[in-house]
Formats: sequence, structure tokens, C-alpha cells
Amino acid sequence: MISIFMSELNIAYSLFSIFIALSASIICFDIALNLVPKSTKRNEIIWLLLATLTFSLGTKTAYVVGISGLFEFSTVNFRIAAFCVSFMVMFITSFLGLKLQLNRNTPYLVPATLFTIGNSAAYFIIIVSNSAFTLSFYNKWFLFSVLTSLILNTVASYLVKQKLLKNHSVKIGLIGVLFGISMISIHLLSIKGLQHVITYDDQVYTSNVIVPFLLLSVFLFMFIALIGNRYQQKLLAEQRKLASQERYYRSLYELNSLAIIMMDLKGTIIDLNLTAENLAEMRKEEMIGMHYLQFIPEHDQAFAKRQFEKTLTGEVVEYEVQMYNSSGEIIDLTVRNIPISVDHKIHGIYGMIKDISEEKRNLEKVQFMAYHAPLTNLPNKRKLSEDMAKNMAEQIPFSLVYLDLNEFKKTNDRYGHLAGDAVLVEVANRLRETKDYGAAYHIGGDEFAVAFSVVEKETLKKMVIQIADKIRLPITFQEFTLEVFASIGIARFPFDAKNVEELLQKADLAMYASKEIDGSDIVFYHETLLKKVEERFLLEQNLKEALEKNQFELYYQPQFEIQTGTFRGAEALLRWNHPDKGLVSPDVFIHVLEETGLIVDVGEWAITQVLESIHSWAKAGFTIGKVSVNISKKHFEKQNLFRFIQDVNAGGTACLSCLDIEITESALLNLEKSIDHVLQLKKLGISISLDDFGTGYSSLNVLHQLPIDFVKIDQSFIKAFNKDAKSIITMIIQMSNNLNVKVVAEGIETKEQLDFLIQEGCSYGQGYYYSKPLPKAEFEKKWLKK
Repeated sequence: MISIFMSELNIAYSLFSIFIALSASIICFDIALNLVPKSTKRNEIIWLLLATLTFSLGTKTAYVVGISGLFEFSTVNFRIAAFCVSFMVMFITSFLGLKLQLNRNTPYLVPATLFTIGNSAAYFIIIVSNSAFTLSFYNKWFLFSVLTSLILNTVASYLVKQKLLKNHSVKIGLIGVLFGISMISIHLLSIKGLQHVITYDDQVYTSNVIVPFLLLSVFLFMFIALIGNRYQQKLLAEQRKLASQERYYRSLYELNSLAIIMMDLKGTIIDLNLTAENLAEMRKEEMIGMHYLQFIPEHDQAFAKRQFEKTLTGEVVEYEVQMYNSSGEIIDLTVRNIPISVDHKIHGIYGMIKDISEEKRNLEKVQFMAYHAPLTNLPNKRKLSEDMAKNMAEQIPFSLVYLDLNEFKKTNDRYGHLAGDAVLVEVANRLRETKDYGAAYHIGGDEFAVAFSVVEKETLKKMVIQIADKIRLPITFQEFTLEVFASIGIARFPFDAKNVEELLQKADLAMYASKEIDGSDIVFYHETLLKKVEERFLLEQNLKEALEKNQFELYYQPQFEIQTGTFRGAEALLRWNHPDKGLVSPDVFIHVLEETGLIVDVGEWAITQVLESIHSWAKAGFTIGKVSVNISKKHFEKQNLFRFIQDVNAGGTACLSCLDIEITESALLNLEKSIDHVLQLKKLGISISLDDFGTGYSSLNVLHQLPIDFVKIDQSFIKAFNKDAKSIITMIIQMSNNLNVKVVAEGIETKEQLDFLIQEGCSYGQGYYYSKPLPKAEFEKKWLKK
């Protein structure tokens, strides 16, 4: 063995080897701790390999330079195979050491041991691979150097661990220096145990070959350092940008109207915003460290825990739950759990929380209003339909009792709407008393219903009679005593109907039959008993549908000057073109339109159609004359009839002067009002005809008081055409001529009738003798001329 003193060392070589060791180590850990954690999965491996290469090349280069500086030999020779093996050992142990070093869960002694083994083994192999020195594995100096390296590596690994745990006081430069000293200390301490040998081996390479390797090694790790520095500068720029953005987004977090809490993987609250403090009525310091389940009522905890666990799998979860605030009040919430994901790893959960307590209360009110009548607070028709549908789905038999308050409109008209409301509320309260054996509903207006689980007729009838008797009890309103009684109809499931709409319809039909009888009988639905009522009811429904689907049609029957036979206009007559039954006679449906009030809507439709026809005919250049439209008593009495005509008229006064409104004598009972209505219409240029003249008691009385333009002799006189009928026709024509009112004769079918009317001086006529009523297109083609 030879002793080597520091004075014998080449100081320049030694210092250069120390510089290389420290530089390589600092560059390596700068890359490992600054670039690797911030990179993507793919880039992470690349930077880890570059850090390992820097550390391995630096260590190898430092050892070779250090050994080359021992004595002033002209050449130092190395065996290339052993040289490469030592590098591979160093590279593998360094890679594994760095990989484990960056895992927070790895004990810091493990990577420290790997680095020590790698450094020691690489140095030992490179010593035994050269031609000048050898070293015993059990040499005390070598073992001492290994122990020293392990201690330094352990301290450095501990500092790396602290750095990973965000201890900002630990500097990366210090970590690099410790690892560098650990690396070079193996050489500096082991040289005391080196033995000088002389060997002859063809497989050695001189230092002249090693020198390019050394230069390449230095160039490589310096180049890696340059790349790492550039990349780190880029990351720093991005971090500064993110930090700037974070300052902007922090206000979004802190001042958000939603309560936001941040939880770790165990559900412990680690941060929250001001809204969350206000929601819980607690300070931030009090809430941090608490588990989120501490705020959740016991009945919701299992559910909330399942949602939390779903979020840990990476799923965004939204749900409703309740919580307690510090006052013990229960608050309804919607919660949106969002996983906090960094580099494809979930590190915690954001809880975005909204207080929906008021919304839920409002929703409950809305739902109550949707299913209850506002005045009586009884369940409404919608609730009845849903309840019946549920019973039907479960095949539970039940009875539906329909009640309609008789003459309720008279109560409203006589005592006012407040009295009507008081009646409805009192009836509802009396029906509520049936809750032990039936459920009451307010269908709308003066209609109520009660659903019973009883379907046996006799038992059911006794129960319904009790209800009817309760309703009949006098109701006191202010100083008035009001009497109320109801028409009652009953339909039963499953005997009378199989679905909700059918049962409602049949209960309503039964109630309608009760009203038709005398308004006080209880009527069970029965097909034979209610066949006529059902037909009438279906007719009403079909008429409503006819108006909606435009099934009505106007036919035009031409009118002529009796004396000359000249065309002078037409009467528009309503027809119903039923999709199944074809053309339906007006005798079948006109009276139903009158009774249901639909006659007003149909009348307005007819006036609109006639005015449009007059306008289109005028534009086409046709000579039109007068076109008559019948309107009902209800329609004539409407205050806004003349305004309606003004609104729908698109052809100006010329069109209105062609329009003739026919009214019946029954519409003229209130003569004063009738005069006002007629005058309003005549101001528009519209002529007025008195239809069916001679059949009413007021004919002679009104003729001289109303500004009538035409009277139409009722066709019953023309049809009869006997002596009495002829006398009446003659009297009407003479009286009208004396009052300067023109006469129109309806229903002329024979030459004899026509000749008589010409002889008596009748002005105009219409009937099958001239033409039957025709569809619009046919009427235009046959009778309109330019």
C-alpha cells in the first residue's frame, strides 16, 4: 500500500472533480424537484431520465478526473468493459433513487441507501478497472467513505422529503451540495486506501481515449442544465401567469354567492369561503378541521357519504341534502361535488353549496296551489284525476260523486260575488267533514266531487243523502239567509268506466241528468237512462270541436227583386260539415249553440267570413248587392258587437254597406237597448232586417219604432199559403210599404207563390224556386257577375 498525502494530489484535478460533482448534483435535483413534479406523465419520465443522466455522468466524470489527478503519471489506463459497467450501476441506482425520492410515501432512508450503493459500487468498479491502482473492498478508508456518504445522503434525502411537504425554508441548492459532497467524499476518503500496481493488459485504454469522454460528459450535463434552465424559466413564466390568474379567481372563490368548501380525501374541511361561513353561522377557523358529516342530519348521512365516495372516483355529483347550522336550524341544500384533480390524481373535493330552503318553501306553495282550489283550499280536479288514476292502476274499486250547486248564478247576481264565495267556502267546509269515509274536491266554479271507497249502491246512496242534507242547511251571509241545494250524479269504477276521463264524463252526465229531472234527485250513471243526455253532451262537445277545427261552412242562397227577377244579393246560411256524418241540418244543432252560448262565437265567425267574402268579391269586380247574416239574441245584446264588426272589416265602408244583419223579434224585448244597438250598427252603414216577422207578439209594436230597413216574412206563412196565411202576408206587405220598409219573402218554392207576392207588391224574395243554398265557390260561379 502507498500513502498519498494532499500535497501529492494534483490540486487542479481535485478541485475540478469537486466542481463537477457539485454542479451535476445541483443540476440533477433542480430538475428533479422543480421540473418533474410539474410535468405531464410523459414529460415526467423524460426529465427524470435527464436528471439521472446528469447525476450519473457527473459522478463518473468527477471520479475519473479525481483519479487522473493522483501522481504525475503520464498515462492512466482503464478497462472499458468495467468502465461501462460502473456507469450502468450508477445510472440504474440513481434512477431508482430519484424515483423513490419523489414519492412522498417512501421512507427517506431507502433512496439514501440506493444513492450510497450506486456511488460506492461505481467508484469501486472504476478503481479496479484502471491500470495503476487497486482497492480492497474491506479497506477501512473505503468503508469509512461509504459510511460518510450514507450519512450525507440520508440528511439530503430528509431535506428532499421536507421540500416535497412544502417546507419552503429548504433550498434545492443545499440538497444538491449535500449529494455532491456525498458523491465526491467517497473518492477523497478512499484514496488513502489505494494500492499502486503495474499491470500489462491489452484491454485497457489510456487517458488519451478517456479525455474525450470526460469532455463529452461535461458538455452533456452542462447542456442538460441549459435545457432544464430554459424549461424552468418557461414554467416560472406560466406559474407567474397562473398566480396572476389565481388572484383574479380568488375573488370569484371568496365572493361567490355559492358556499364553497374544500375537503381532503377523508372529508375533512381544509378551506371555505365567506358564504360558507355565513351559511353555517360559524367562523372559518372553527370549521376547518371538522368533518363535513358533522353538519349533516343523521337521516341524510349515509346518502351524503355515498355521494362523496362517488366523487372520489372522479365523477361530478349533484344532489340535494339537508344540513344543520350552528343554531340547530335545518337548511335545505343543493350540493355539487367536484373532484380536485392534479396530474390525473384526485387530491380532494370541492363542495359547491346553494341554500334552497326558500325555493323549496316556494315550490311547496306552488305545488299546493297546483293541486288545490285557491278559494276553498280543497284538492282540485288535477289532484282528483291523479288520485283516481292511482286507484285504477291498483284496481281499487271506488265511486265518484259529482255535485253541482243549483241556481248558484242567481245567488251571485242577487247578493254579489262575496256571497257566492261565502257559499262555496261553506259548502267546501261541509264536504271536508266526509274525510273519514270520502275525499272532497273542488272541481271549479260551483262544481264539487267526493270520492268514496264504497261502491255498493244502497250504502253509497245513504252516504250521499247525508251529504246532500248537509249542503241544504241554510247559510248565513251578513243579514241574508241563503239556501243551497245540489244536483248529484254518481259513477263507479270499474262498473261504469275503465279510465279517468271516462269516469269523469259519466259522473258529469249523471249529474246533468239529475239537473234535467228536478235538480234534487241523486242519479247513478245508467246507459238507458242517460242515453239522450249523453247524446246531447256529445253534441255539445262536437260543436266545440267543430268551431276549433273549422268544420262550419257558409252556404249562400241568392235573393232577387220579385218584380223584375234581378239578382240583388244573398243570405249566408250556416252549415256543419261533420267529418263522419257529412252535412248536418241546422235544425239539429242551432238550438244547442244557443243554449250553450257557442252561438256568439259562431256568429262572430260567420260575420268575419261574410265580410272577407264581400271584400274579395269587390276586389274581383263582382256586383254583390246585400249579403245577410243571422245573429242570435245573445249576440245582438253584446255591447261590443259594432266594435267587433269594425275590427274584422278589412274592406272599408263599401263592404259594410253590403252587409245586412238579421235579428229576430225575440232579440227586441228590451226596446230601448235594441234601438241603441240598431243605431250603432246603422252608423257603420250596415242595414238591419227583422227576421221571422209575423211570429212574435211585438211585431206591430216595434216596426214603427225601430229604424229597420227590411222585414222578412216568416217562411211558415209562404209554406202554408192558405187563405189566412195570404191575408197575413198581404197585411205585412201593406204595412211595411206604408212605413217605407222593404219586404223579403223567404221559402218561395212555386210559381203560384211568386205570382201572389208580385201581385201584392213584395220587394224581394228567396227560396228553392230560384235556387237552393250553394257553397261559396258554386254561388260565385253561378250568380256573381262582373
